[in-house]
Amino acid sequence: MTENPFRPVPMPVPLKGWDLQAPDIFQERALAKQLALNEKWLQARPRTSNQIEAAIYPQYCLNGMERAEVRAQLNRALWDAGYSPSDTDTDNPTWTGMDCE
Repeated sequence: MTENPFRPVPMPVPLKGWDLQAPDIFQERALAKQLALNEKWLQARPRTSNQIEAAIYPQYCLNGMERAEVRAQLNRALWDAGYSPSDTDTDNPTWTGMDCE
């Protein structure tokens, strides 16, 4: 039997739950866990911070955090996870993983 040459496209694994609050989900440990769950999707091709946030965190309440704080935490977590930003002078860089072609 021949192996299928068409590889499946990785899909994001969005955070699900009730009463998702930014102060709870945009902290170091929680971000690292969610990024690890989405490693194949993140590595598949370069993506902007906006695309990553929208796909992985589709619904949450800011609850005392500013959007800029959320983005800073997400960008920091992506950097710590080994992804490379296209530009460090913006809060919406395009992130590339080691396996991106």
